[in-house]
Formats: sequence, C-alpha cells, structure tokens
Amino acid sequence: MNPSSVRSSSWYSTTDSDRLARIQLSLAAIALSLGLAYALLLRLHLLASLHPILAPSVFGQSLSAHALFSFFFFALVVVPCGVVPPVLPHLVQQPSLAFPRLQQWSMRLHFFALASMTLAVLSGSLSASWPELLPEATAHPWTVIWVAIALHLLGLCLVCTALQSLSTISTSGFPSPTAAAVWGILCGAVAQLVVGVLLAALAILIFFEAAPSAAVFDAAGALVYSRFFHFLERAAIVAVLLPSVGIGMQIVAHRGARRVAGGWSTALAMASITALGLSGGGLELMNAGQSVGWSVVQSALGLLILVPATTLVTNLLATLHRGALRVDAALLFALSLITTAVVGGLAAIFLTDLSVAGPLLSTAFRSAVLHYLLGGVSLFAVLAVVSAHADDLLGRPLEEGRARVAAALCFAGLHLAFLPGLWVGNRGLWFGEAELAPSTLRWENLASGGAAVLLVGIAAFVFLSLRARLDALRSPEGGDSPPL
Repeated sequence: MNPSSVRSSSWYSTTDSDRLARIQLSLAAIALSLGLAYALLLRLHLLASLHPILAPSVFGQSLSAHALFSFFFFALVVVPCGVVPPVLPHLVQQPSLAFPRLQQWSMRLHFFALASMTLAVLSGSLSASWPELLPEATAHPWTVIWVAIALHLLGLCLVCTALQSLSTISTSGFPSPTAAAVWGILCGAVAQLVVGVLLAALAILIFFEAAPSAAVFDAAGALVYSRFFHFLERAAIVAVLLPSVGIGMQIVAHRGARRVAGGWSTALAMASITALGLSGGGLELMNAGQSVGWSVVQSALGLLILVPATTLVTNLLATLHRGALRVDAALLFALSLITTAVVGGLAAIFLTDLSVAGPLLSTAFRSAVLHYLLGGVSLFAVLAVVSAHADDLLGRPLEEGRARVAAALCFAGLHLAFLPGLWVGNRGLWFGEAELAPSTLRWENLASGGAAVLLVGIAAFVFLSLRARLDALRSPEGGDSPPL
C-alpha cells in the first residue's frame, strides 16, 4: 500500500490524544475562520451605513451564520475538545486518556457536525433571526434538517468528550485542592455533559419542526424556547469558563514557580459556580417567566455567583503576589484570559438583575457579554495552551518575541471590539441600529477598528504556529512526527 495514502487516511482512525487535539483544533479554526468571515462582512456593512452592501434579509442570515459558527462550532467545542485532551493526562499524571476511543468518536462527530452546518449555511435559506426564531423562520425544510443533524452530532460530540474527561480524572483518584486546572476541567465537564444532552434534545425538536404538520415551536412554546436558549447559554458559559480559568490559573502559578493559592477554596468556588449557574438556568427554564417569585430566586442565584467568583480572583492575586514570574507569551495569554473573564463576568451581573436584565437582553449588551465569556475566554485559552505546550502540539516552541506581540494585539483588539458593545447596548441599541443615533457612530467605528486589530493578532499567531509546525516536520528529529 502506498505510504502516503496510509498517512492521509490515518487521521480518521488515530487514538493519539495530541493528534486528535490538533485535528479538533483545526476543525475549530475552520469554524472560527468562517465565523470571522461573516463578522467581517457584517462590519463592512455597518461601516457603510450610508450605502449598505447587504439587504436586510442577507444581513440577518449573515448574523445567524456568524453566531452558529462562532458560538457552537468554535467557542463551545474548542476548549473541551481541543485544549483539554492534550493537557489533562499531564495534569492527572496519567500516560494517556482513559478511553481514547471516546475522543476518537468525538473527533468524528465534530467533523460531520461541522460539515452538516456548512451545508445548512450554504443552502442560503438560513433564518434571519438569531437565535430564538431559528426553526420557524427558516424557509427551506432541508436547512432545518441539516441544522438539526449538525446540532445533534455536536451534542453527542460534547457528551463523548465530557465522559472522557470525567473518566480520566476518576482514574487518578480525588484531585488535589491546588490542582485548579483539574477542578476546572471536572466542573466544566459536568456542565458540558448538560450542554451536550440539551443540544442533542433540541436538535430532535428542530428536526420534527421540519415536518409539514408539526408545530413544536408554536406561539405557546415561544417563550419556553427562548428560555431554553438562555439556559443553554448559561450552561455553555460554565462549560467553557471554568476549565479555561483553571488552566489559566495553573499557567500563572507555573510561571511563578508556585502553587495556586487558596487550597480548597479554589475547588469549592468552582463547584459553587457550576451548581449556581446550572440551577439558576434550570429555574429560568422551568419558570419561563411566569412567576415573579421564582424569577427573584433565579436572579438571586445568579448574583450569588459573585461570591465564588471573587474567591477565584482573590486566590489568583495571592498566587501572583511576590511570585518570580517568568513573563512569556503563555503568561500574557493566561492573564488576558482571566482579565476577559472578569470583565465579561462583571457585565453579566446586569443580565441577572431583574430591574435591568429585560431591556438589555435584546441589545448589543448581551451579545458583547457572550463574546467576552465564550468567544474571548475560549480564544485566549487556546492561545495560552498552544503557547505553553507548543513542543507537544507543534513539535517546536513558538518565536517568543513575536508571540508576545501577537498576545498584545489580541488583547487590545478584543477589548476594543467588544467594550463598545457594552456601551451601545446600555443605550438600548444593536450596532445595526447605531445609525439612528449619530453619537454612537464613533463607538461603532472603534469596534470595527478593534476587530481589525484582533484579526491581525490571530493571523500573526496562526502564522507563528504553522511556521513552528512546518519547521518541526522538516527537522531530522521531527520528521517522524505524525501529520495533522
């Protein structure tokens, strides 16, 4: 058999955790590229407010495609599927993952889910309203079917990865209280399991909606459907945020040659955030806004997250205190991750307060919070882990000086791109409505400039990663390294 054909086809059957992580990171990178392409199209449309380049329906479809690729197929999967598998065995001191076949099936499901969603978007009849009217506003039934298949496969992918993480951690015994990354992955896997089951169930409902006589999402269920998405957002934030923050704290502690401060308080804080986040979202789903009393309880649970979140920040500051930090790109990305989580978390407090949450949910404020807590946190988690474990993932360390420049560009670009969204949303507007208020145009232009800086930073890091990988493959000692 031709050796080249064996090398080209073995990616589908490999059980190597590092190689599976590279494949799933590549799939997430493809989804991010598609999401950024639609984001760039939307930004060009908003910049040309006097002469719009997109029709209203096309603008809505582009917004939906951007959200689907960026939210579901990058932010939701890149940390559990691409970041956790290569680092978890080292964290729990195991030679490999507990069940490599589970991770293999996760990769396969991830691949076919992304292919199905790409077909749905290319059909040209995607919903022009994200996300609440996704099933009923889609014109072509085949688009609904492809979306349902994609979300169902993605849910199963997340379930496989969650079970893999839980199994691998359980084989090493009870985690140490100072193992912040392990506790973050453990709590995130619990939330990820919930997200995967919810996605798979939602996909089945969407599939039945495609039937001509079905009315799964009629007017009576519209509110519940909207609350379902809110619950999904909460669970997804927990699933992405906790493992990312845990890994970020571990990188900071390692660069300071110290253990994560706080001991059991760090582990209890992460467990509390998981419990409060999921229970608050569950109450919101069951209540569906019908009872003021239950809404107050749900809001209180959201505000209580401030207590364990403050504990995590305090422990991080204690870890940094008097630590001989070795400043490199991995540390800069880890600190950027934690800063982004803090800013997004503070903004999310307003979405849990009953007195202000209602008006903000339909503005750019909610979008900016999701971009911070899902997009920004997951992006910096990937960049931090790839920088810290470049030898294992790429076969060669990154060029440190240029990687630091990429870290600075990504940090500045992300905050310049999304901080204006918080301000515009506080005025009760989406960016698409900014032309109605001329005073907000400069904020819209600032966001567009920040998005451009962020794109440059991401492109620079991708270039450095590809260069390191190619150098590793060309070198004598790296020639036998398995290809992507």
